[in-house]
Amino acid sequence: MLKRFFICLISFILLTTCCLGSVSVPASAANDYTGPYVKVGNTTLPLAEHMPGTFFSKNGTACTCHYSVDCIANPSNCNCMRYYPTGNPNNCEIDLMAVQCFGFSRLVFYKCFGFIDQVSNSHKYHSVGSLSANQMSAANARALLKKAAPGAHVRLTRGHSVSILTVDDDFLVVYHGNSGGDGVASASCVVSTKRYTWEEFASYASAGILYVNMPNEYPGYSVVETPKAVGHYRINSDNGLRHRASPNTSAEIYGVIPDKTIIEVTEVDGYWGKTTYNGKTGWVYLEYTVYYSALTIKPSGSTFKLDSNGYLKAIGWKFNLESFADNFDKQSLVIKNSAGNAVSSTEYIGSGTTVSLVIDGKTYDTATVCLAGDCNGNGRLDVGDYIAARRAYFGTYNFKNKACAAAADVNGSGGIDARDYLLIKRYFFTLDKTLFKDFAK
Repeated sequence: MLKRFFICLISFILLTTCCLGSVSVPASAANDYTGPYVKVGNTTLPLAEHMPGTFFSKNGTACTCHYSVDCIANPSNCNCMRYYPTGNPNNCEIDLMAVQCFGFSRLVFYKCFGFIDQVSNSHKYHSVGSLSANQMSAANARALLKKAAPGAHVRLTRGHSVSILTVDDDFLVVYHGNSGGDGVASASCVVSTKRYTWEEFASYASAGILYVNMPNEYPGYSVVETPKAVGHYRINSDNGLRHRASPNTSAEIYGVIPDKTIIEVTEVDGYWGKTTYNGKTGWVYLEYTVYYSALTIKPSGSTFKLDSNGYLKAIGWKFNLESFADNFDKQSLVIKNSAGNAVSSTEYIGSGTTVSLVIDGKTYDTATVCLAGDCNGNGRLDVGDYIAARRAYFGTYNFKNKACAAAADVNGSGGIDARDYLLIKRYFFTLDKTLFKDFAK
């Protein structure tokens, strides 16, 4: 018999309460970034190692001594990132000669163009211009920054640095450190992106712009917007989002959908989504939303596979609520065990567990967990599973539900045979998951 591992108490967050006795589990994701990705030469922004919501610091957490010491002069006393990537001047890739927002913008500049914008490299870059406080307006800010391109370092007179992510006639998206942004709360050393209308940016940068640094030889760039799909979206706009008669900004406005409202998008047209609100069906611009959930249960990654029988199959065991939810990107799932009771934080997700996608009290989809060999439904692979599979083969045991019977068919033959229980027995000696390679095909 395999040794039992101690069961860890796992804390989890209740995203929403859907019905009595059910547990709603938010699937965790690396981040909620839904904006554009920009290719500058061979570099993709946002940087994979510094996505929105992460921290630009030596230890990957917020700086606890922010502003209480001179971060640049005392790098050993502060975890603000001066050197990249180690924080150690003896083995660093490059000395950014700056920390916090300034250092982060220099890092972005270096990644995109191969050098940092400092005096020793003055022959390699230039500023496209500046604006004083009395010159600052939406029109002037747009005229200046449209001379630049992604990766450019913009230094604001207010004492903050940002990098340009995208810029066009209507919007500016910046990428910066040490400041919050779209979906990211402001914190010491945090990285984020922020989308501004030109009026909003002119207000934000009202003290002026000192410089907008660009390389003399720009490598060119391309923008990849996040593709949109039908599903549920959460409104992400402080002033709400206009609901229009058709997918264009000149269409009739039906009304404004409040911030944080969850809407169901049933059709997409580019970056517009069709939704019904207050009895009227119209369109919203999805760049002001965060993707919330698909309309059907969809595993992310390769651990779980949803087959045609509605089974969520996996070759793995000992999934608690948190580790199970990690496999369903941005989906709120209601999970009940085979007895129909809420799964507790100390309970494993076993074969026969039912999973439902419930949003605003409406059930959109259901599926059943089926783990390789877990035919007694306890979420583990143990001797009890071997005995149950063997007895079922000889006709002396009946499984409690169909999912447990399906779990016993580890060789994927379509029924329970002698090879199934022998493979389970062999696994105990080898711990080789490839023995079940045909289970979730």
